[in-house]
Amino acid sequence: MRHFWYGALTALIVISGCKSNDKSPTATPTPSASAPAKSGPLAVKWVGKRFSIDGEKARGNFVVPSAPDGTTGLVVRSYLYDFPPGTKATFGGKTESVEAGKPLVQSADFIDKVAKLTLDDVQRKRVELELPLTVSYPGRGELKLKSPALRIAHAIAHDLTRAEKEPALYPGEKADAAGPLDTVAIIRVRSRSRRMRILGNGKTVSDIDWVAIEKTHGEPRNLECPRPGTKPRVIKLTDLEIAIFDRRTGKPVESKVFPGKAQCAPPAKGAKPVKTQREEVDSWLYSKLGIPEPPPSAVKPPSEVDHDLGEGKLPLKSAPLRRPPPGQPPAPADESDE
Repeated sequence: MRHFWYGALTALIVISGCKSNDKSPTATPTPSASAPAKSGPLAVKWVGKRFSIDGEKARGNFVVPSAPDGTTGLVVRSYLYDFPPGTKATFGGKTESVEAGKPLVQSADFIDKVAKLTLDDVQRKRVELELPLTVSYPGRGELKLKSPALRIAHAIAHDLTRAEKEPALYPGEKADAAGPLDTVAIIRVRSRSRRMRILGNGKTVSDIDWVAIEKTHGEPRNLECPRPGTKPRVIKLTDLEIAIFDRRTGKPVESKVFPGKAQCAPPAKGAKPVKTQREEVDSWLYSKLGIPEPPPSAVKPPSEVDHDLGEGKLPLKSAPLRRPPPGQPPAPADESDE
């Protein structure tokens, strides 16, 4: 009896194995749990100059570089990341397609908008350039976007330094503009950095008459301020050379060196404070323009001006660095924005 049941069980196992290995066309496969393809209109989420596609990995941002590829900085760059291959984007009048595993980088210039921009907006605010970006997303339709408000002071400052070699004119301007000389842009040059201050009565970029290039002159010097019972306090002094150029013609006007200045002790009570190096530079430029200096109360302290330009001050808390996904280049840095 035992042998009978053992043989029956063996036969059952063999039959089951044959059925499980059956690869005939009549066998029905197990249905796969594949995710349905996404459809419907595309929704965009904005955070500052960055945007993302709702429910997708696709994202992008806009950057105003200081001097791309050694050219002028009057350019906005559009970056598209993780868009499907074959996505087409039109920016700056040029249409290109996304390649697998690569960001799409495109550029559009805004030189034709510069002359009419107000100096207050350029220095202290984000400017609405509204450059159009059209993205054709495969299977999902078309997106029509515009570049968001961006800081461009550093780009304008960099472009104005052209006056050191050639006229820095913008579309719609003439080299022989009528009217008195009353506005100068002071461009502080430090390596790739460009900081700009405006002196005078001008309201728009086209009102700028002179460009004053500010550079360090010679090597820094040390001033030792004695302190009782301890080592002297050392203050580093830097001389500055200011070279004025006519913006519309590129011709040199005049240059002057201003020695670095510092005081070991504050002025006595009631005494008139000695002019700082920056105040001496400004007084000289006002006198060369032939216009009166504004009263001290109307001039912003340097720290406030630097803050408005988005330069010269460290943030209270640095933003954490974010590592890009493997194989993807880091997001571009913008000198003018967060």
